[in-house]
Amino acid sequence: MGQKIVFGGRKYEVGHVYAFDDLPRIAKTDAILSDPDQDPGGKWRFRLDLTSPDRAELWLQNMLSEKEYQAEFSSARTKRLMRLIPKEGLKSPPLGTEGVHRLMAMIRLNWQEIPVFTILERGEF
Repeated sequence: MGQKIVFGGRKYEVGHVYAFDDLPRIAKTDAILSDPDQDPGGKWRFRLDLTSPDRAELWLQNMLSEKEYQAEFSSARTKRLMRLIPKEGLKSPPLGTEGVHRLMAMIRLNWQEIPVFTILERGEF
């Protein structure tokens, strides 16, 4: 049995695959924003994974330009999340291309294991 983590008042298990309806509210919004031309409520499945700060940072550096990366890394939103996450907990892990500020906040807070929802291809379970 995998590690369990609470988001939005519900326990999620690392490595477990979830349907769209099972995601925290914020993750549902992230799923829709990550690919607005698709219907994530259909056959999409999402797996809760843990990643390292190094891998998360590399992913961000590949997704953003250097200028965007530096701006977001020191943005007011990232700093606000750095204050809120330790007090209130993480409400939802990043999903797809959404949650950049949450990801950056966790890196800056020196989390050794960063939870993320991975979008699995349609029909992959």
